[in-house]
Amino acid sequence: MKRFILLLFIVILFCPCFVQAKGLTLGDLRISYEKALLKKNEYDSLTNSTKKEIKNKENALKEAEDMITNIDNQILNLEESVHESNVKIISLKEEAKNILQYLQILKGQNAYLEYVANSSSVSDLLRRMEAVSEVAFYVEDTLLSLEEEVENNKLLIEELKLEQEKLQNNVIVYQDIIVSEYGNLEDYNKYALNVNEEYEAAKNQYEAYQNLCLLNTGRIDDEVFIEECNQTPINGGWLKPLSGGSITSVVGYRYGVFHDGIDIGGNLEGTPIYAAATGVVKAIIPRTSCGGNRVYINVMVGGVQYTTYYYHLLEFGDIKVGDIVTQDTIIGYVGGGRSTSSLYGGYDYCTSGTHLHFGVQKGWSSSINIDPKQVIVPPGFLNQVNYTFGKRSDYYTG
Repeated sequence: MKRFILLLFIVILFCPCFVQAKGLTLGDLRISYEKALLKKNEYDSLTNSTKKEIKNKENALKEAEDMITNIDNQILNLEESVHESNVKIISLKEEAKNILQYLQILKGQNAYLEYVANSSSVSDLLRRMEAVSEVAFYVEDTLLSLEEEVENNKLLIEELKLEQEKLQNNVIVYQDIIVSEYGNLEDYNKYALNVNEEYEAAKNQYEAYQNLCLLNTGRIDDEVFIEECNQTPINGGWLKPLSGGSITSVVGYRYGVFHDGIDIGGNLEGTPIYAAATGVVKAIIPRTSCGGNRVYINVMVGGVQYTTYYYHLLEFGDIKVGDIVTQDTIIGYVGGGRSTSSLYGGYDYCTSGTHLHFGVQKGWSSSINIDPKQVIVPPGFLNQVNYTFGKRSDYYTG
C-alpha cells in the first residue's frame, strides 16, 4: 500500500495530467480582442492626426526658415544700401563744401574784381551765382534725402531683425512640437507591446481558440471555457528553459523601468530554448521592436496557473498558438545578439547582446501584456546577477 501511495504521488507530481481549471472564457478573449481593436483604431486615428500635425508644422517650419533666409537677404541689401548712401553722403558733403566756398567767392570781392575787369557781364555773373545756388540747394536736398533714407533703412533693419528673431523662436517651437509628436507615435514602456503588436496578438489568440473550441466542443459562444477547448496539462514542477547559463539582469526596477524577467546569458545565438513547464501556447509575437520574437505559454504547476514568456528569440520553434508544448519542446532559439540587436542593424532595440529574457507571471489573463504586480522571480532561480546553472534539471519543485 505504501508503495502504491508513493507511486501515485510520483505520478501526480511528475505526470502532466489534464485538469480543467476553467476561469477564462472565449468571451474574455473576444472582449480583449475588441478592446485591442478599439485601442488600435483610436491609435490609428491619433497617429493620422499626429502625422497631419507634424506635416503642418514641417510646412510651417519650412516657411519660417524660408522667411528667415529672405529676411537675411533683405537685411544684407539694406546694409549695402546704407553703406552706399553713407559713401554718397560723404561725397556730397565734400561737394557741397566746395560749392558753398565758390558761392562765397562769387558773392565776395572776386565777383566785383571780375566785374571791374570786364571779364563778364553783370547778368552773366548773376545767372552764374543763381545756378551755383540752385546746385547748392539740390545738394542740400539730396543730402537730407540720403540721410533720411539711411535712418529709415536702419529702422527697417531693426524691424527685420526683430521679425527674424520671432521666426527663429517659432522654428524652435515647431521643432519641439515635431519632436514631441514623433515621440507620441513611439510612446510605450519597455517590453510593453505597442498597440499594433497587442492587437495582432489578441486577434491571433481569439481566432486560434475559436477554431479549437469549434473543433473540440462544437461551440464558439462567449460562455465556453477555453480549458474545455484545449485542456492545459498540470505539472509537478519546473525545468529551466536552457541547459545552462548565467543571470545578467534580474527581475525588478532598473533605470526607473520595470524589468519583468531575468536575462540569461552565456549561450550562443541559436541555442535551443525549451518550455519551462508543459502548457498551451498563448501567443507568438514576431519581431517586436522591444523584445524581438516572443512566445507566451499558459502553464499550471502544482495546481497554480502561471503565464511564462520568452523574449529575444532568434527564431521560433515549430509551434503555433493553441499548441500543447511539453518541457521537451523546443519553442525557439536564443537571439538578442548580432542577428537581432538594433546595435548591429537588427530590429530589437531592447538588447545589446545574446541572451534569453525569461519571465513568469502568476495567473492567466486574456490580455497579452504582462502585469508587473503579478510578476514573480522564476521558480528555482536566484534573483541575483551571476547566478549560474549548468543543467535544466538541477531543481524540480512544485
